[in-house]
Amino acid sequence: AVPPPGAAKSWMTKEWKPWTTPEDQILRSGVAAGRSYAAIARDLPGRTSNAVLLRIERLRAQDERGGAPGELKKPWEGAEDQILRAGVAAGRSYAAIAGDLPGRTCSGVRTRIERLRAQDERGGAPGELKKPWEGAEDQILRAGVAAGRGYAAIAGGLPGRTSGDVLSRSKRLRAQDERG
Repeated sequence: AVPPPGAAKSWMTKEWKPWTTPEDQILRSGVAAGRSYAAIARDLPGRTSNAVLLRIERLRAQDERGGAPGELKKPWEGAEDQILRAGVAAGRSYAAIAGDLPGRTCSGVRTRIERLRAQDERGGAPGELKKPWEGAEDQILRAGVAAGRGYAAIAGGLPGRTSGDVLSRSKRLRAQDERG
């Protein structure tokens, strides 16, 4: 099941749980008081410090673009892609690059950079569909998963594929295996 927009997965209950307005208020007051993400998470049953970090990033981005909760994100622009490429070339962190792009989060910057790299590797035009998965790629993916490697590490050995691509393909292969 796909969670509704703005929902966060509670790793303690394994169920999707949307963020509430009172939780957002606790987050905002905790950040304003200079509390750590772990300390804020302790005040929010079923939320991890990582979930708190991601939600704070989303709230900050929402505040910067002046949007309403759940509002769709704006598409990436060519000028933003140039800033991303220059930041990566200069060895800047995702967080530093995100700081130069109002309304963009660190995780959003990382995902966009992955997509740009994959697009560059396959030589495709923006928005071009990705090539179908090949048997050799599936073998590399299965071997990496069996060895306990992370999706980003596996993607590093598959030109033109992002960690998100590898995760999605891994799930599809697992489902195929279960069906027999």
